[in-house]
Amino acid sequence: MAVGSGDARPDQTRRNGSSDDLEAVGHVIRGRRSVRAFARRPVARTTVLELLELAVWAPNHHLTEPWRFYVVDGSTTRTRLANIGAALFRGDRTLTPADAERRAVELAQVILSVPTLVLVTCVRDRDREIDLENYAATCCAVQNLLLAATAAGLGSFWNTGRVAQAEATRELLGVGTRERVVGLIYLGYPAPAVASRASRRPASEHTRWVDAPAVGGIAVVGRPAPEADAGRTTNAGRTAAGVGEGDKQRDSEPTAAPQGLTIGSLRRRS
Repeated sequence: MAVGSGDARPDQTRRNGSSDDLEAVGHVIRGRRSVRAFARRPVARTTVLELLELAVWAPNHHLTEPWRFYVVDGSTTRTRLANIGAALFRGDRTLTPADAERRAVELAQVILSVPTLVLVTCVRDRDREIDLENYAATCCAVQNLLLAATAAGLGSFWNTGRVAQAEATRELLGVGTRERVVGLIYLGYPAPAVASRASRRPASEHTRWVDAPAVGGIAVVGRPAPEADAGRTTNAGRTAAGVGEGDKQRDSEPTAAPQGLTIGSLRRRS
């Protein structure tokens, strides 16, 4: 895997893909697992940069590029993160002192064992729609990162818990005030362990095929739908007996296509 920071968009001639491409992608997707135990082997910074270069090829409306990455691979900062996590559990009054101490020690040990941690954030926006799109795009970037790590033989874990969200973590890593934390990603070579038995229910159990009718008299391709009732008033003035004056007026007015239903109104997304 070799991805330079100045690489152009991938070769467009490959966009049609092939069954081999689909099989390879499927192998990586199904092979991704959440890994919490890592070997004592550092991850080269060049490898991390390659993964991040792939991460940013996520779908992103308006190309706002909202993602930000804070990489921790030094022992000093890692130790401070471990201490932050331990302090959070020790200060949790909902736990017994014994449970709080046990969980504090466990979390600290996990963080100290992770070769590389990447805090991922997204830039907030005052516009609610853009803000949501920025968050969604950054989540897609995280998935790209996890899949790229799997392809590179690395294990990964997407943590959204108390350490990731802690104000002390933001201060330690210098996270901007307009940034929202999306997760703390653990990266490293997986330690030998029992094979994961994780599985997923078939997508068919969560899928509904919808053949929607025309909406508001306008078909989704932007052409007028056929008249459902030949007796109704039309723009040409054909009136059915018994239709009220209010109905006549409404039917005789041009019908505007609902926003987003005509091809011409679709916004291009990257």
